[in-house]
Amino acid sequence: MAGIDETRTFIPIGIAVLTISDSRTEANDESGDTLIARLEGVGHTLAARAVIIDDPARIAKQVTDWANKDGIDVIITNGPNDRAELDNLQTHAEATLAPETGLDGMPDAVSPWDTMYIIFTSGTTGASKAVLSSYLQGYAMGPIGYHYVDESDRCLVNLPMFHVGATALVVLALARGGSCFLDTHFKTDEFWDTVREHKTTMTVLLGAMIPFLTKLPPSGEDKNHTLRKSVCVPWNDETREMGRRYGIEMWTTFNMTEVSTPMMSDPYP
Repeated sequence: MAGIDETRTFIPIGIAVLTISDSRTEANDESGDTLIARLEGVGHTLAARAVIIDDPARIAKQVTDWANKDGIDVIITNGPNDRAELDNLQTHAEATLAPETGLDGMPDAVSPWDTMYIIFTSGTTGASKAVLSSYLQGYAMGPIGYHYVDESDRCLVNLPMFHVGATALVVLALARGGSCFLDTHFKTDEFWDTVREHKTTMTVLLGAMIPFLTKLPPSGEDKNHTLRKSVCVPWNDETREMGRRYGIEMWTTFNMTEVSTPMMSDPYP
């Protein structure tokens, strides 16, 4: 990651801070105070500040008014944090990732935001990028994303370990207490034998893997296997056909490795 180019002239900007809360005022808006202290601490200007209740119409009006006002270059919002659950968004306390007991032999304390591994993006928006992923991101892409996979599942991992489609399943098994079979490759005519031999119940299928498997000759053994769940990208008619032919519950997902907030579908969306 490139650092700050100290040879370039610093240009301060005007920043508006909007706190969304049903209980706070400017007098006790500590998160707003923190944002203001930090932006002013690096030389930017506080152009406006407001605390409003969690009402979509009022939020939209405030943001629109500021967006049309001279002197405001950026708007930062924070909150609402008065509720444990936001609409369609599950939140977790920091303690979720803290072990109940210490880990012997660890040289240093490990925090949820520490780097866990380097993941390479799929390259769908350009050249593949290396992303420093934290333990928190791994947890979000594993146990949180794959909420329907539990300790009874054995995941078939046959994708490269530098891709999240593989590492998320390993993190998932470590967190949930399940197991994985790590294969060295994907090969169409070996896939179902591998599933049967190692009794795997869940896997990730990407891109050409799906049409390769649907083009296998139909067989009376098509549903004689242990695989019951799969995440498939992309989602299309061929993916749906494969799931029904082989008797698998099929999900799809959308995620960016950099932000690690996967959106997981219901089966057969």
